[in-house]
Amino acid sequence: MFLYYLLMYVKQNAGVLTTEASVDIVQRYSQILKSVLFNQTMMVMVATCAVGVIIVYLIRRLSMDYSWVVAIVAGSVAELLVIFVGDFVFGVSVDIGPLILGMLASAAIAVVYNFFIFTVDYTRTEYVQFEDDDYYYYVKAVPKMTVSTPDVKVQKISTRKRITRERNVY
Repeated sequence: MFLYYLLMYVKQNAGVLTTEASVDIVQRYSQILKSVLFNQTMMVMVATCAVGVIIVYLIRRLSMDYSWVVAIVAGSVAELLVIFVGDFVFGVSVDIGPLILGMLASAAIAVVYNFFIFTVDYTRTEYVQFEDDDYYYYVKAVPKMTVSTPDVKVQKISTRKRITRERNVY
């Protein structure tokens, strides 16, 4: 995000930054850094990303069914809330339409990724308990979803056998 906002600032102020004025190169770099580091929109977006990652990490680690899907939805909602709070508190203006469309698109991509990578069969979940000399172990085993291959039974249909020459010779 830092790189994105840095490039946006340089793009918007390219004329000022490239003029041959009496401004020293150190002053130009310090102006760029000040404008990027004190950019409240960038800070709100960094906070949004951090909150989203933390919420998704914490929820997906829970021992509940469909934790990934719940984490994706909760992370998306938390990111929207942080952006709205940043808009209210800091006066950061964000276009609502593209923001919501982007959130929905990223959540859809995350759900599709989750479907193809983390697909599990919650109907066959097993809870196992065992112990050794020092500890008790409680394990939740959730099998991966597999597509069963059908039993294929191949039958040979015999054709009429040819009579070979050697058989006919006495």
